Amino acid sequence: GAVRVGEALLCRAVDALGAPIDGGPALECQAVWPLGGQRESALERASVTAPFDCGVRAINALATMGVGQRLGIIAGSGVGKSVLIDTIAGHAEADVTVAALIGERAREVSDFVSRHMGSARRGGIVVVAVPADHAPNLRLRAAQYACAIAESFREAGKRVLLILDSLTRVAHAARELALVLGEPGAARGYPPSALAAITRIVERAGNSARSGGAVTGIYTVLADGDDSADPVVDTARAIFDGHIVLSRD
Repeated sequence: GAVRVGEALLCRAVDALGAPIDGGPALECQAVWPLGGQRESALERASVTAPFDCGVRAINALATMGVGQRLGIIAGSGVGKSVLIDTIAGHAEADVTVAALIGERAREVSDFVSRHMGSARRGGIVVVAVPADHAPNLRLRAAQYACAIAESFREAGKRVLLILDSLTRVAHAARELALVLGEPGAARGYPPSALAAITRIVERAGNSARSGGAVTGIYTVLADGDDSADPVVDTARAIFDGHIVLSRD
C-alpha cells in the first residue's frame, strides 16, 4: 500500500496510520510513497564518506558516524538507550529528523514530543509513535511508515536522520503476526519472517547516489537478559554498518 508523505509532517506527531496525535489540525499531505519502500539496485546506494555530527561528543570523537550509516545501539533494559537517543534527536545535524517510537511507554512518547517539538532547532522533526499497548500490525506499520517518510525526504535531496526506538519491539510485533498466521517459531520463538522484517527495515536507510540525499539510521536493540547472542541482536548486528554496545557495568 501507499502512504501519504510530505512537508506537512514536519514538526508533527502521528500514529501508524498517519493521523495526528499531537492535538493539531488534520494533515494535508499530497505526495504518496510505497509503505514497503521502492526497491533499487545495489549500486544506487552511494558509499559512506562524509562524517555525521550526532551531537554526542564521545561518539563524534571515538566512534565517528558517517552520513548514510546504519548504527545500532545495543543494550540491556534500563541501561540508557532511550536517553542517548533523546540526546541525539535534540542535537544531531540533519535537515530532517524522523523519530519512530515503537512499543515504548506512552509517557515516554509524550515526554519526547514535548521536549523536541517546542525547540527552535535547525531542520524539522517528525515523530511516528505507537505505544506498547497497540496491536502488533500497527507497531510494524509504524516502523515502515517512518522509513517511508525518511525515504521521501531523501528523494528530495535532504539529509535525514532516522531514529528507530526500538527495533526489538518491531521484531516482537512481526513475531506475533507470524505466529498468528501459523509460521513455526525457529530461533527462540522468532519465525524466519520476523527476523527478515528487521533486515528489510534497516536496509532501507543509506545514501542515494541519484538524489544526493541520505538517510542516516540509528536503531536501538534491546539485548533481552543482557544476552548479546539473542537472535534479534545477532540478526541486526549482521546488517548494521556499526554498533555501540552500552555496558551495564
